[in-house]
Amino acid sequence: MALKVLDHTKILKAAISLIDAEEALTFSRLATVLGTRSQALYNYYPNVSAIRVAMVDYFYSGLFETLQKRLGELGDKADIIEYGLICRKYSLEHYSLMQLALATPGKKIRKTKQQQELRKKYLALFNSLLEPLNLEYGDYLIISRALRNLVVGEVSNVGSGWFSNTKMSSEETFKKTIELLIRNCKKRTK
Repeated sequence: MALKVLDHTKILKAAISLIDAEEALTFSRLATVLGTRSQALYNYYPNVSAIRVAMVDYFYSGLFETLQKRLGELGDKADIIEYGLICRKYSLEHYSLMQLALATPGKKIRKTKQQQELRKKYLALFNSLLEPLNLEYGDYLIISRALRNLVVGEVSNVGSGWFSNTKMSSEETFKKTIELLIRNCKKRTK
């Protein structure tokens, strides 16, 4: 077998292609795709679980970069609704990675320094978008949790083909749901 130059990125992209194709992620299968031996992968990742965590890191890093770019382009028009729409779109475009992120136990993900730093950045960005709403802490918590739940539920339902009503797009109902949530919390704050 010819010598293959491997690196973390090549292995990660091959692993993503396997889950996108709904194939089993094993060192053996990954080595075949990469044209190498499974033993060579141990120089980069100790086990498949470590590759899964790296894929989750990749997903959330990509989402954060997308949020920064798109919200930055919107400038003053950036708001929590756009945040939700961007999360929805990115997650649907990377559906298999989103599923993996949801299926990976949080205690494994939160162990990585990258995820801890990324979490702080997400919270700062999220808080900056909620700040203009002048919400009480309880309402802030409701909106932040509800928005995460909406994104996860939306991606799960759209990704599996549940939302197919032609009278109103799933994106439009998603946006209107966030608007209703914000409007309700603003009423409570007055």
